[in-house]
Amino acid sequence: MPYDFTNPKYWFDRAEEVRTRAGAMKDPANKAKMLRIAEDYEDLGLSAQLVPKKLEDSHLPKTV
Repeated sequence: MPYDFTNPKYWFDRAEEVRTRAGAMKDPANKAKMLRIAEDYEDLGLSAQLVPKKLEDSHLPKTV
């Protein structure tokens, strides 16, 4: 199944999944790493929200 990496929901769902897994971890260092990964996924989701706006503002053809 192909993934739409420009879809913010994809990244937000990944962030939630990682947070859930982090919640079950006992090792504090690994848990902290997983939570940082979740934050990175959130950032990617926020960036993906900007993609359609950038394409609309662009004078280039929409190919995404």
